[in-house]
Amino acid sequence: MKLDFLFYSALFDPIRLSHYLRSFFYESICNSGGHCGGRVDVRVKIMFGILIRFLAALVLVFATWNPSGWSFAHWLMRTQPNVTAGLVFAGVVLVIGWFLFLHATLESLGLLGLILALAFFGSLTWLIFDQGWLTTSPEVLDYVILVILSAILALGMAWSHIWRRLSGRVEMEDDHHHH
Repeated sequence: MKLDFLFYSALFDPIRLSHYLRSFFYESICNSGGHCGGRVDVRVKIMFGILIRFLAALVLVFATWNPSGWSFAHWLMRTQPNVTAGLVFAGVVLVIGWFLFLHATLESLGLLGLILALAFFGSLTWLIFDQGWLTTSPEVLDYVILVILSAILALGMAWSHIWRRLSGRVEMEDDHHHH
């Protein structure tokens, strides 16, 4: 998988990226002994759904701001005070994306869940830096924070599916309705 293809597709052709990742992901599962008959395992669908939500959150977060200088925030700062139609449109798309992700995250995780997610990812980050797996330079820290924010947003978008799967509520409800 080429990184430039993924970056281009994530920004300009997310449907093509989704199809590419789905085929890549399913082929990886099939080649490693997963079930590849007519029906794909529910766990594979859930994992793929989480992956897509995480990639979408990464695009949203990194398109809004990132340390590379290529983001909406940088574009806005460079064009001030001249506001263009493209800038306004991109801003509206980002606001819609943030609204959807934040609303879903707050609704599904709640305040306590959000605090627990922050504690989990914060302590994981501390462990990673403490073990020396990453350096503590400001730029690395910026990227880590952006990835953590993306992970929390993806978790919030996928939590209801994960919770139903973990709690077994879906099977119980389905079983209850059949009797």
